[in-house]
Amino acid sequence: MSVTRDDIITWAKTWALEYSHDWRIITAIAALESGWGSSALAAAGNNLCGMKHVASMIGREKITIRSGEYGDDAKYSTPYSDFVKYAKPEDSIEHLARTLAKSSFYEDYRLARDANMPLPAQICCIALWADGKYKYAHNPTYIMDILRIVARLGAE
Repeated sequence: MSVTRDDIITWAKTWALEYSHDWRIITAIAALESGWGSSALAAAGNNLCGMKHVASMIGREKITIRSGEYGDDAKYSTPYSDFVKYAKPEDSIEHLARTLAKSSFYEDYRLARDANMPLPAQICCIALWADGKYKYAHNPTYIMDILRIVARLGAE
């Protein structure tokens, strides 16, 4: 299935509403992680959000592909990594929305969201620990890339 920009926005709006997120955050993460649905991971695994497969996901299908990643030291590499393989691409967006809503990893984000903090603050809480270190996506431009996409979506 070929995924379009409109598909991603539609699915993000659906699941953002279900889990009380701003749809632009969900859309921006999916857009950035999948190149608006054009990445190898999106094509082979219906994974639009870069959701990694971890040991606690017993029973979930996985796909192993080479991915571009930044380590804790901000150095770029292309290791093979395990990612969740989804039956449908919209399932990956639901998984992201549910993870942001329920995982203790994103408690700071939910506190910022529930306090109606501006979107840039919410996005920083998704990507950074309180001490400013990256939780994931160590790409030094990740937050700015998400903010740029959110700003473009804000005009829609």
